[in-house]
Amino acid sequence: MDVARASDQIDALIVRRATQTAAENEREELWRASVRRHHDKLRTERLRDRLAYHSAMIESHSKNFEELLRRHRVGLRLCEEALGIAAGPGNGRA
Repeated sequence: MDVARASDQIDALIVRRATQTAAENEREELWRASVRRHHDKLRTERLRDRLAYHSAMIESHSKNFEELLRRHRVGLRLCEEALGIAAGPGNGRA
């Protein structure tokens, strides 16, 4: 085998490896982009779930709070009536 032929084969090998490396790099970058999109999608789904949870908790707590206030107002009125205390804005309660 002569030196020129060996040199051509080495050059061909280098070009082939560089082409393979470029293709591998491109595939890896596509894969990384796919992973980023997937993670972004999961993050968005988790945030939407948390949003729904907090909205539901606000609604639930608001209803419970209103019911507690109603019960205490009824109890207050019953006690005032039993004690003969006049209810109204003058005693600090609405």
